[in-house]
Amino acid sequence: MLVVINTRHIKEEHVCWFTRRTGLGNIQIIQIVNRTYPHPDAPDNAVIVVTETVGIEYAPIASERAATWVLLEACQKAVTTVNEGGSQ
Repeated sequence: MLVVINTRHIKEEHVCWFTRRTGLGNIQIIQIVNRTYPHPDAPDNAVIVVTETVGIEYAPIASERAATWVLLEACQKAVTTVNEGGSQ
């Protein structure tokens, strides 16, 4: 279903953070949120929940700013390895 939402969200819930390496020696941090919007056809009776990507930032891998992002990336890899039942 395609619904055009042209109002501000009424609620926002953090889902997760994740990292991604770019091909240019940078690391990217991305936040995923669930945003709740009033339904355009029934704003007082219904809502639409949309999962969105927000807060995308970049930093060089070797920078102080990226240090915690690299740590998060290492934790993500460790959890993935445990969940897959193997080692890297």
